[in-house]
Amino acid sequence: MGILPSRGNWNLGIEDRNPLNLNKREISMKILIVDDDPGTTDLLEISTSLWGYYPGKAGRADDALELLNRNSYDILITDAEMPGMSGFDLCRTVRSRFPHMFIIGITGSLDFRKFEEAGADTFFRKPFKLDDLHAVLRNIQPAFESG
Repeated sequence: MGILPSRGNWNLGIEDRNPLNLNKREISMKILIVDDDPGTTDLLEISTSLWGYYPGKAGRADDALELLNRNSYDILITDAEMPGMSGFDLCRTVRSRFPHMFIIGITGSLDFRKFEEAGADTFFRKPFKLDDLHAVLRNIQPAFESG
């Protein structure tokens, strides 16, 4: 018996879709993932890529701001607690500079309302289900297409 679950038990919400057959509508959005935990950024990068999005990642808020100044992103996913600038401060800065960007906050603390105050559109408390994140991303897609 192996340590990893069998292939059928992995659930990234992709339902074994062939990336070459993705609906073109699903592959238009660029997502910036910001977290000082490389395991989290790697997991979210792989998941969002498999779902058909174009992910970028940063380990610090300062690095994220540099990427945002050089590249165009539709969505920001940020952790709350990071060295240097917090995810809450990043959220406020991004909201003021890029008012149309959709912002998703992720926090392990009970003080998740700080993301609302900072201007995030929605937030998740750790641990969260990847399926829930995927549902949010699918639901906001039409707003970007019409706007």
